[in-house]
Amino acid sequence: MRPEIEPTPAAPPGLASRLKEIVEAAGGRLELGPTPDFAAVFGMAHANEEDPVRAVRAALAIQRESASLSAVARGPLLFRIGVHTGEVPWSRPGEGRTEGLRESLGAARLLAHAAHPGAVFVSPGIMRAAAARFRFKAVPAGAATAWEAVGEVETRREAHEERATPTVGREPELARLMQAFDAKGGEFVLIEGDAGVGKSRLLYEFHRRLIERNVPVLVAFGRAYEGPPVPLSALGDLVRHAAGVTGLEPGDGERLAAWFSEQLEESIPAAIDRENCSHLMTLSLGLALPPTRVSQIEPGRVRSETHYAWLRWLRALVARQPVVLCLEDLHWADDGTLALLDSLAAGISGERVTIVGTRRPAAKTPRGCTRLRLEELPREATAKLAEELFHGPVSDELAEFLFEQSGGHPYFYEELSRYLVEAGLVSGQPLQLVSRPRKLPDGLHGLLVARIDSMGHDDREVLKAASVFGRFFWSGLLEQAVYRKVEKGLERARRRQLVVPRARSLIPGDTEYAFRHDLLRDAAYSLLTAREKSRLHRVVSDLLEPHIATGGRRIRALVAVHREAAGKKEEPARLWQEAAEEALRDSAYSEALSYARDAQRLGRGPAARLVAARALVRL
Repeated sequence: MRPEIEPTPAAPPGLASRLKEIVEAAGGRLELGPTPDFAAVFGMAHANEEDPVRAVRAALAIQRESASLSAVARGPLLFRIGVHTGEVPWSRPGEGRTEGLRESLGAARLLAHAAHPGAVFVSPGIMRAAAARFRFKAVPAGAATAWEAVGEVETRREAHEERATPTVGREPELARLMQAFDAKGGEFVLIEGDAGVGKSRLLYEFHRRLIERNVPVLVAFGRAYEGPPVPLSALGDLVRHAAGVTGLEPGDGERLAAWFSEQLEESIPAAIDRENCSHLMTLSLGLALPPTRVSQIEPGRVRSETHYAWLRWLRALVARQPVVLCLEDLHWADDGTLALLDSLAAGISGERVTIVGTRRPAAKTPRGCTRLRLEELPREATAKLAEELFHGPVSDELAEFLFEQSGGHPYFYEELSRYLVEAGLVSGQPLQLVSRPRKLPDGLHGLLVARIDSMGHDDREVLKAASVFGRFFWSGLLEQAVYRKVEKGLERARRRQLVVPRARSLIPGDTEYAFRHDLLRDAAYSLLTAREKSRLHRVVSDLLEPHIATGGRRIRALVAVHREAAGKKEEPARLWQEAAEEALRDSAYSEALSYARDAQRLGRGPAARLVAARALVRL
């Protein structure tokens, strides 16, 4: 694959690690070649008939991710990708670089050079091997003919299993987001709505329309996570993603500070000033650094200095091109994130920055934001949604049935349509109910439970165990928790749109997955008995604990949550206390206060009260 980056001519730092995550999630291995090209190999140790499918799937995933990869490239980024099959003599892991590229890899490179930016060209052999799973069209490739991969094959059931809910009935809200971007005066828009009403879908549709405009713009995504407070949550997720660090490996603090410094080089010429800003931002994310000058700043000034450093970083990005920051699930955001967003909203006035956040209704709203409320879809919009979900016309009776049952709630509507297809209750042209169901699962939660229950026993047990980790989980740790391989079961769950693999992972070297929706995770968790929950939380905490050494208080707090859920009291109290003390040392005072209060709640006493008091004084 060859990256097409403008105006940066060479592959930027962090890009290779992002590509490596995507390729490894599909079962391949990424290697750097002696040119700007990247090479991915599938079936290197043991060939498998699924290797062509995995290779094409990875290639299409890279193209889908190209917009977020642009954040790493610091400029618009597209890929020309070629896929070929044949023998490639590669060195064993640990033996260093490749021995040679030979004919097969050379053929893939020729296909990549023939492809236009954003395309995946494959050889006839790949096309034949993957034709049952992907759609291809013949295209000229020099003197020969190649095939362009344009998407996966979909039966009606597969369409429900593979495709996200389309965006319908949201034109006014989309127009408002585009207006905020076009105004170029700096605006923070907060999309509010209940779970499943379509907040993330609206955000991604906004992103898609920005891409279609084909104008220079940096769009970056970050997410806040449920559970113990993570330092600066969504913004931290965004920059760790862009910089290619997890925050859990030794030296990640220094690497992130160096990345910030590089970003600020043009806008802050003075090396000391630039280093101070980089260190303040890195420390605010909970990453460790060797002793720095900023540790000598008067405690009462740390927050304002840190907020100003973030604003200067944002202005440095804007100096190159307009910026859109997309921050999801801000209802889980820590107090530090909300305070920083208050400052940024006030400071971006007149700048080419648009901040768009999503959250469920919450009591605490950042100052300076414009609130955009999402409600259920009206009847006429759901009729269009039905046609999109079923890929064709539907009868009035079916459209009315779906609306009556779902009340226009988009996620409920989508899951109900899946249930009807999987149960064989719809057919014909236009599509109509074969018979009206005598009894439906009770509400959206009941539908989700029924879908999980319809999986085979082993797959269902894997999903139930995965739910103990939370919405996000890791296949390697999950295998250790259930004492068996989970790859095939997770692939079946992916095909049913229950889970999705993620291009990045919090745990280095382990593939991260996510339940497709928080409500799906809640449904899977509800199937566990109290005894199963206690046992699995204990197992998960034991699996996570070794990562404390590199992950610090982020992982320490996560282990504390699982220890407490397992019915323990003394151990999680100690972990909360240690996390609070670490946060206090790093001047993360809101975080320290939150952890200290958890330690107090579990009976830690005077030590926890002292940390809480010191944090309050500095706040």
